Amino acid sequence: MEYCRLQLDPSRKEPLYRQLYLAIAAQIRSGTLPQGEKLPGKRAMAGQLGVSQNTVETAYEMLLSEGYLRSKPRSGFYVQAMPTRPQVTAQGRPVCPPERPAPPRAAYDFATSAVDTACFPYATWARITRDIFSDHRELLSRGEPQGEIELREELCRYLAENRGMQVEPAQVVIGAGVEYLCGLIVRLLGGGCTFGLEEPGYQRNREIIYNQGCQVCTLPVDGEGVDMAALEKSSAQAVYVTPAHQFPTGVMMSAARRMALLDWAEAAQGRMIIEDDYDSEFRYEFRPVPALQGLDTGGKVIYLNTFSRSLAPAFRMAYMVLSPQLLKRYRQDFAFYSCTVSRFEQQCLCRFIRDGHFSRHLNRARTLYRARRDTLMQELERMAPEGALQFSGGQAGTHLIVTVANGMDEAALVGACLRQGVRVYGLSQFCAQDGTAHSASVVMGYAGMERGRIEQAVRRIGKAWFGD
Repeated sequence: MEYCRLQLDPSRKEPLYRQLYLAIAAQIRSGTLPQGEKLPGKRAMAGQLGVSQNTVETAYEMLLSEGYLRSKPRSGFYVQAMPTRPQVTAQGRPVCPPERPAPPRAAYDFATSAVDTACFPYATWARITRDIFSDHRELLSRGEPQGEIELREELCRYLAENRGMQVEPAQVVIGAGVEYLCGLIVRLLGGGCTFGLEEPGYQRNREIIYNQGCQVCTLPVDGEGVDMAALEKSSAQAVYVTPAHQFPTGVMMSAARRMALLDWAEAAQGRMIIEDDYDSEFRYEFRPVPALQGLDTGGKVIYLNTFSRSLAPAFRMAYMVLSPQLLKRYRQDFAFYSCTVSRFEQQCLCRFIRDGHFSRHLNRARTLYRARRDTLMQELERMAPEGALQFSGGQAGTHLIVTVANGMDEAALVGACLRQGVRVYGLSQFCAQDGTAHSASVVMGYAGMERGRIEQAVRRIGKAWFGD
């Protein structure tokens, strides 16, 4: 059968369990593995491929969770139905395929993207929206391409007070999410630019840059931030960094590394730094370090931030700060685009910040998320043997990395949790290269889970990793 043709390459950077998952999923989507086909048992498949049973088990769990397979008790794993070719109507017009349903949710999901929407000040926001709509009927007309001037002024005040930045409203561009603005930056810097990305890091940016036809090189991260020796040796002309709280390691870039990075940018014409101020609002042990952009005197830093983390993912509102030199180029090439965020939402956010609601909301969220972080760490330590767990990256943000010393590799850790109804994320998921596939480290976001549910989830993790 076709699954016998599967070939896994241990020399590749991608973990074997992910190679197997991708290969089987591709054969199911193409129809090579038809609906109802029974796959070999985990032990048989492992023997055929020459891999561990844990590798097959984790791949099967991922395929089950995403709807590619179904499991019959005491029978095995079977292929689910998938569309294999375009359908047409009687008139010969293509029929749009149905949207693929979201994969089944785990009972407990430690997703890094989750926030607690229950702590959002709904009543305050509702009152502001009513007031804005009553007082500003002109918001139904076209606005400024860079966004509402009132919001840009408010953001400048916020950045001066909280991030040590002195910028003008004219330098601020508002857009519908960091991904959208990242795409603009890539086009702004030119198709021939090579981008250096942190490793591990946010992989969606890699896809955005690739889709624009640009080259990407990976730069390892150490205890002080992006590796400068690797950057100097690379062909990168622009580097994308998260200095306040590196994603996903949680490393805060040191002062010395920040200055070295600025020196690198100043050393050659055309070099740029893209500073994503990810999770800078959530720091628990000490005050946030000022933004890298505040140290920049040569116009070498493009600053990015979003409200998707501090308010809610549905707020597709982000902003970037451009240097005067880049602003001139932006207005030449992109001034004819309309702002991608509605004027109404911008004015609501402006009032929300100006009246102090945003600061109060952040204070409440910090207290809440810190308590959840503490609960997660305490419960994990309580259920594990002494010295079996090591935590990192938890001094800020809304997730932490847990390294487990129980003899299981990353694939086994993730798979064992899935079988207990708990989703954790292997560190290698955030890597383009397989430098961490066998580090036995997982990433756990805690912002979206109440403390009681964290305790319940950790009990299941204890069974998965250390038995009863």
